[in-house]
Amino acid sequence: MKHKLSSLSMAAVMMSTAVLAAETDAYIESSGVAGIDTGYRVKPNTRIAVDFALTTVEGQENGRLFGADYNTSVLKMALGFYVGGDNNRSCFVFGFGDTDTGWHGGFVKDANGNYLFLDTNRHVAEYDFPRGRYTYYTDGKAIAWQTDTPDKYTEEATSSITLFSAKENTAGAERPIKARIYSVKIYEKIEGEYVLVLDFEPCVATGACGMKRGVAVPGFKCAVTGGFIGSVDNYSTFTASANAPSETAESSDMPYVATGAAANKEFIDTRYVPTDKTRCEIDYSLNSVPSGSGWLFSAPGDGAYYGVYIRGSYPGNYYMHNGTGWHKAVVSEVALSTDAPRTVVLDYKANEFCVHAGMVTNTLQHVSSAYAVAGKKYTGSIKLGCNYNNNSEFASLNIYGFRIVEDGVKVRDFKPIMIDGTAGLKCALTGEFISYPDNFKTTKKLSCGGSGVAVASPYIQTDTAQKQYFDTGYHPISSTRFEVDYAPVSQRSSGTWGIFRGNNSAYFGAYNNDSGAGFINGNGWKSGIAEKGVADAIGIRRTVILDNVINKYFITTHSFTNVSSSCVNKMPDSVQNGSKAVTISCTEGFSASEYASL
Repeated sequence: MKHKLSSLSMAAVMMSTAVLAAETDAYIESSGVAGIDTGYRVKPNTRIAVDFALTTVEGQENGRLFGADYNTSVLKMALGFYVGGDNNRSCFVFGFGDTDTGWHGGFVKDANGNYLFLDTNRHVAEYDFPRGRYTYYTDGKAIAWQTDTPDKYTEEATSSITLFSAKENTAGAERPIKARIYSVKIYEKIEGEYVLVLDFEPCVATGACGMKRGVAVPGFKCAVTGGFIGSVDNYSTFTASANAPSETAESSDMPYVATGAAANKEFIDTRYVPTDKTRCEIDYSLNSVPSGSGWLFSAPGDGAYYGVYIRGSYPGNYYMHNGTGWHKAVVSEVALSTDAPRTVVLDYKANEFCVHAGMVTNTLQHVSSAYAVAGKKYTGSIKLGCNYNNNSEFASLNIYGFRIVEDGVKVRDFKPIMIDGTAGLKCALTGEFISYPDNFKTTKKLSCGGSGVAVASPYIQTDTAQKQYFDTGYHPISSTRFEVDYAPVSQRSSGTWGIFRGNNSAYFGAYNNDSGAGFINGNGWKSGIAEKGVADAIGIRRTVILDNVINKYFITTHSFTNVSSSCVNKMPDSVQNGSKAVTISCTEGFSASEYASL
């Protein structure tokens, strides 16, 4: 949730940043070796305030407290605060960058024009890009500020802000600093109002927030988004104060559902067809590194595929399709790691790919062309753990969650669960349960782990010997859709099982018999929709659907769907006149002996 600051004057907004920062003394400290990537790229309307204290005034020349550098080939903005030297005297320095003359810096001076030399006091350094103003606070009071107007900057920066350091244009060059950071607040000026978009506070994550299992990673958690930033590879170079909040969630406590690798060809079908406005977020970790390509999620399309995969033969790379071909989206050492949960986001509408984990936590990466091509039609649903043809390139994943956002609105929020002994994902929004499409066979089942995933669903059981059934009291018509969620309790040696049934001069219903599964919709019996082994599989939960409007008959078990291709000539309107109501667990009115135990 974004927080607007419209009720505060500009002076009050700036002052409140320093005052609020002083309310806590928890911090993350750097030894001056590496930085922590915020994942946020500076925009022309950005304001950032960092509450900090240097831990030493020695050896800090050219170190940066925060920064984001520019691209030398395209005019983009850059900003940073760093400490520099003036005749061998270290001073505080602000600056920004461009492609014409490089770094524009200025020594910070007080109201009397005196240099502000380095100290270890606690300060708030603030950069307000819309106003072109750098401000410096001590004890909530502005002791120095200067104004510059880099009016050439109209685009978002090409790299994200790094705390405790900033990278130079030369590959691998960094300028780290030894300091403590108490908080980082990032605002964006929108329609004249400053909106708090990121609010980072000290936090130590152990196996939580996408961090490495079993290792305490000092970093910052955002109070606005809930996201965590930290450095897995360099965690030992950062320390946290004793009073810094912590979050711990070891792998044994994190509920997940596991898919199989290529040998088992296990995956999960979400049954959701993406568009060019779809955003998918998957929380996962690898069980094993694929020998070739392993898919996180995918969907087939007409000339464009939707999805993300990793390539075992190309260490550290994520790949995605943008309608014109496969593209390397992020170079990341965490891509092939099996010890760190992480989140991967693919957002077609925003043209963004994002990895939240390890050294690339919250790093957003763009490619030269759009991730989604407008007007491309996707022809199949999103599958987790396999490629769009679900016949090769599988990945063995522990899936902790999967979310789908459509044009800015969350439409699916799947979480791990085990229902009646079957592991899968259940949507918190729709109640839909999805699992491995095993065609009703029990030879392959997904596994589940962590705590709090087992659920025994309530049910009512009927008995064939007692000839038990339910009368719904509902009379079907030509626009009726009927769904029964059930599992067979026992298997008949022969004959017909009535799943549901209503009748008149035309019949309406679904059944299982010696030929398999079938239905009737007023135009004769349709049998052989599914084989007998599928229809009679004991204890396998499934849903049977007969929809007269779209002329379809479905047999689904979790994510497997068998759709009839011969459901035509739907029930006429006249069926509702004088027909018997639909009954469940028998074919009452057709044969009194055809009961089912469900």
